[in-house]
Amino acid sequence: MPHTPADDPAFRSWLRVKGLREIASGAFVFVLMFVAPASVLGWYVVVFAGIPAGDAVVVRHGGGPKAAAYGVHGATALVMLATGIGLLV
Repeated sequence: MPHTPADDPAFRSWLRVKGLREIASGAFVFVLMFVAPASVLGWYVVVFAGIPAGDAVVVRHGGGPKAAAYGVHGATALVMLATGIGLLV
């Protein structure tokens, strides 16, 4: 979040929530890699591509820069979608 003081308690809380979400999502991928067939992991990645896609929408509707919305979040969603489809075929 540009121009947000790093010592802002609300911002630090938001970062903690976001970090926990990312860690839990990543841990689940590792579990699936070891215990499930590739198709299950593929569906997981396809569905979870909605997270960065949703982030892109939030950034754009919040007046954020197009480069962040499309170049970071949109690109991540497309890579995840392609990876998930690759695991399904």
